[in-house]
Amino acid sequence: MSRFRTTSVRRATSAASRSIPTGGYPSGDDVDTLLDRWALLVHDALAAWIDDAANGVDPRDVELEILLGRKYRTPLEDRDVFSALRARGDLAISFPFQEVEQAQGGNGNQMGWMSDEVEAAVATDGGQPTTRN
Repeated sequence: MSRFRTTSVRRATSAASRSIPTGGYPSGDDVDTLLDRWALLVHDALAAWIDDAANGVDPRDVELEILLGRKYRTPLEDRDVFSALRARGDLAISFPFQEVEQAQGGNGNQMGWMSDEVEAAVATDGGQPTTRN
């Protein structure tokens, strides 16, 4: 059984201010600013987590749902963090907070959507979701 860990944006930001990685992005671009450093730490943490969680599963059989607001997603996309993760094996990445209508519109909607998703997963029996009222 794989152990799943989460890394919060706040935790990665705090780590970026204490620990400055050397080198550059996987693309070869330089890491110059604190925001660049944070993006590289997020990339490296996600890449390590994917390797650990996938436990040898082909990345094409894994879907990564990133629960991240637009404010944090944009700087990471600008630095090709998600493209670099996809290049590792055509990893499917989705952003429910922007892509799922029920999860849009702020924290309340996001929490409601996440609660519904957890309930549906818990109610699953034999791979088939049970009917919800």
